[in-house]
Amino acid sequence: MAGSDNAAIQDTALDSDYRVERTPSLGSYDLHITNTTHKRDNAEFKCMLKEAGTGKLLHTSKISITVLIKPSPPKITPRSPTATEGLAINITCSSSGGSPPPEVSWFREGSSDELEATVLQEGSNMDLRTSTISIVPAKEDDGAIFRCTVWNRAMGQRQKLEAKPDCM
Repeated sequence: MAGSDNAAIQDTALDSDYRVERTPSLGSYDLHITNTTHKRDNAEFKCMLKEAGTGKLLHTSKISITVLIKPSPPKITPRSPTATEGLAINITCSSSGGSPPPEVSWFREGSSDELEATVLQEGSNMDLRTSTISIVPAKEDDGAIFRCTVWNRAMGQRQKLEAKPDCM
């Protein structure tokens, strides 16, 4: 929570979406969050234990919470690139949203080796992730297919969003 916002003081929740389960005899203080939102809850939370009466700080602990959100499907530009043998062409794959920011990767069809690309995070809220590959086509690249994949922890381990340019 930003600044000095409080979720609860002792057994009193200061927001109906926060509840603290306390078991002092075990040293256990668990924060339960409902109706999670990225704007409100994607933050660092701090637990502070203070002595009753004096307010003396006895213990403090911090934890960062990442609210998981799936990224948008990848978009390729140019969608239908025109390639000329020996002349470099740049193809960009972009995805917006996603928490944490997605991994954007390029592959040549038939290979599991990730291609070298320039990856940038931009946009007004740093919510756009782009990955650009630069290809200098050769005769053996005729008919080659390249694909872009997007993944973050909000998705399953084997789940990826994918896009391919139309043809080169």
